[in-house]
Amino acid sequence: MTKQVARFVIAGLACLVAAVSASGAEAADAGTTPRSGPERFALWEGDRVPTAAQTPLLEDVRFSVVKPREPEKDGYDWLHGAAIIRHKGGLYTCWGNNPGKENTVTEINRGRRSTDDAKTWGPVEMIGPGVEENGVRTKAHSHGVFLSHKGTLWAFLARFGKGGVLGSKRSWFKGLCMEAFTLNEKTNRWESKGVTVHGFSGLSGASQDELP
Repeated sequence: MTKQVARFVIAGLACLVAAVSASGAEAADAGTTPRSGPERFALWEGDRVPTAAQTPLLEDVRFSVVKPREPEKDGYDWLHGAAIIRHKGGLYTCWGNNPGKENTVTEINRGRRSTDDAKTWGPVEMIGPGVEENGVRTKAHSHGVFLSHKGTLWAFLARFGKGGVLGSKRSWFKGLCMEAFTLNEKTNRWESKGVTVHGFSGLSGASQDELP
């Protein structure tokens, strides 16, 4: 990993840690009791996270546009939820795309790759194409996360159907689940490995019975 890319990743993680730690600090200052549930693990081992004014600017940072929003060219009006990972010397990115509105069944997941540390990007590729039944789109694939494990590149994507009513609540994501894909390096194509978790999307922790 080059110095520039490493600094970019560290900066992104620092922002995430700052946001999580700040939320915890606010709860503590307000005298609230943490929610019960699974055991939680601290993301920050130092003192209080420095403020923006106390944080020095990074040097030698280079910005690279992976994919602009350009509906007039590709027809996709919605673009959101980027993920990036280094795998076997290359950079892989993915994001959610939709020609219609966010969180509808026309949503898909697409990505791009770079072999020169984000100086240039290859063509846009399909990762999660959505699900069709009898020629009708019934489920969407949306943004997700990557994992490089034992030489295999994985993508874990949200999958959901049309919104509906779940009990007495309106559901954003009917049938929400997390589907796993792997990159087949012989065919250079992404392949589904099936649903790994039902009722949950790993990126945001969203539940299928959340209210809009």
